[in-house]
Amino acid sequence: MSDNDPWFKSVLESAVPGLDLGLEVFEKALGKLTIHPDPAAKHLAAVLSQLQGMYSSLDEALSQYGGIMLWPDMPKGDYAQRFAELARLSPGSLTARFAESRPHCTMIQNIYQRFLRNWFQRVVSPDEQGMLEHIFVDKMQDFDDALVRSLDMISNWLGNQALTIKHAMTAEDWQQIDELLKTSQPKAARLQEELAGAWRQLASLRAAFIKATGAIEAA
Repeated sequence: MSDNDPWFKSVLESAVPGLDLGLEVFEKALGKLTIHPDPAAKHLAAVLSQLQGMYSSLDEALSQYGGIMLWPDMPKGDYAQRFAELARLSPGSLTARFAESRPHCTMIQNIYQRFLRNWFQRVVSPDEQGMLEHIFVDKMQDFDDALVRSLDMISNWLGNQALTIKHAMTAEDWQQIDELLKTSQPKAARLQEELAGAWRQLASLRAAFIKATGAIEAA
């Protein structure tokens, strides 16, 4: 999609690319970790579940915005409902919703230092342990920074779109509303598509640690 909107372009260029954990290394070691499970897996799985909640909330907000339909002379009940939906997508509301995502990187690093490092040292080779440490100490830092930046930039963009449409609804400027929805809703869909690839990495990592946790509970 070609786009002349500098703000949206900056979201795509600054927030979305570069979300690469390099999980190929982890997947190679996963068999050993599953055969020799450790309770440490529970700690990381819990934090990754919280991150999944943040991503799911953002995806839900983008889907909600993409599904909004507005037209002149719409029933008052529908009008009030759409207005309330847009209010929940306002910049202040979204910022508050995603603020809790910030501590996760520190939490993950602490879990690695306190729990995962000893587990990896016992189970995998020194080379594999060094590569895993690179993922959880260095890569995860970059990934988490990019995730938080994504949440900030996308919620800011989405919130301002919703706020502008709310103002246009109040002014009963249906031409502006139609133009705004036609240009911004495809962008919301594009953001969902771009971010899905990044989230799949976190989901894969979370599933692996849940599997390791299940191995403990089944023992």
